[in-house]
Amino acid sequence: MLVVLYHAARWLDRAGPDTDGWQQVNATLASLRMPLFFTMAGMFAYSWIWKRTWREVTRVKLLLYAWVFIIWECIGTAFFWWGTGIGKPRIGIRDALTGLAKSLIQPSLEAGSSGRWRCAS
Repeated sequence: MLVVLYHAARWLDRAGPDTDGWQQVNATLASLRMPLFFTMAGMFAYSWIWKRTWREVTRVKLLLYAWVFIIWECIGTAFFWWGTGIGKPRIGIRDALTGLAKSLIQPSLEAGSSGRWRCAS
């Protein structure tokens, strides 16, 4: 939920609506979000790493999340494209699709305006 809250606030902020309340909540939770994620991931990863074969891990974990990632990238790109048109000129569909294609190797919403990487929190 913390990741969803963070990304929703960023997308809505870029689209134009006032998100000051969400931004303050995100700033308060910034130091908790990633450590909590990695702690929980480590707790659940133990049985998969030590009690399963790599074939099972690949089939059940990696391939499952790969197609989920692709589907949600498409949905996220569509909503981002639509949202950028609220109160501002919408970005071009060509730019949106280019960003979607690049998202497999460079997360498009995590780069700064200069194209250089910056901290997500």
